[in-house]
Amino acid sequence: MKGYLVKFSGTLIAALILILLVGYLYFFQAKKQDKEEKQRVFPALNESQINEIDLKYPSYVLVCRKDEGKWFIFEDSEKFKADDKIISNMAENISQMKIEKVVSEGAKDLAGFGLDNPEAEVDAKTPEKAYRIFIGSESPTGSGTYVRVSNESRILLVNGSSVEGFLKKSTNDLRDKRIVNLENVSALEIERGDTKISITKKGNNWEVDSDKNIDKSKVQDLLEEIESLEVEKFVNDNPKDLSPYGLDKPEIEITVLGTDKKLVLLFGKKEDKKVYVKLADEKSVYLVGDEILSKIPSSKDGLIKKQ
Repeated sequence: MKGYLVKFSGTLIAALILILLVGYLYFFQAKKQDKEEKQRVFPALNESQINEIDLKYPSYVLVCRKDEGKWFIFEDSEKFKADDKIISNMAENISQMKIEKVVSEGAKDLAGFGLDNPEAEVDAKTPEKAYRIFIGSESPTGSGTYVRVSNESRILLVNGSSVEGFLKKSTNDLRDKRIVNLENVSALEIERGDTKISITKKGNNWEVDSDKNIDKSKVQDLLEEIESLEVEKFVNDNPKDLSPYGLDKPEIEITVLGTDKKLVLLFGKKEDKKVYVKLADEKSVYLVGDEILSKIPSSKDGLIKKQ
């Protein structure tokens, strides 16, 4: 009996130690998580809640707003498709921004922190609330950037990389650089001078002017080249005259037919290893790399299978 009690008491002590250890680990982890949460500038903000980001600079304002899951940029009366990745990164930076240090609890003089005339004001909005950050100057030691939240008197130091993406941005910096998005292409037509090439999809294969001896990988490569086109320069969003760009009489026209969708891509003059392009049903004129020109076949022979 005595041996049993000794054995039982040993087991009980071991169980108590285990309970205390688990409790300590749980408490320590909870405190650690709580501490990490408090280090965020906006602890309650989740990036998925953000549906608008306003960037306010001394001389202009950019409004980035989500519409049906896509981001757009509004400047004055213009609306442009935004680069979703860039704006989503902004939203993530706002929600995950961490406080490196509370520099002052109630600074009277904001000039020493560059917050009397902030580099930028960033307003992140959700359907319920707005979150505002004023971005000041970099610290003298380069350890971070000074910021102030809304109307708080506290001056915070945050990692410079978390705010640099908001500084000195223009509409063009944030715009979607892709020109076209191709889906379920069923046909395309290339007009180049007096030459016209009609390419039609038949099942899993392609035909050119009823010629079935077509290398479908070459057609696919051409479509990928068209879809991968990216703007190198936004030239003019409301041109009064297309002749300076050679787009009044395009050198090349490519018509692409998809499911309930048709787009016509126009190629104009070349300039410094770039070429002017625009979509026929849109106003904007862009410059893209002229490498695409060498990928566009001048006759159907460029698409024929090699024997």
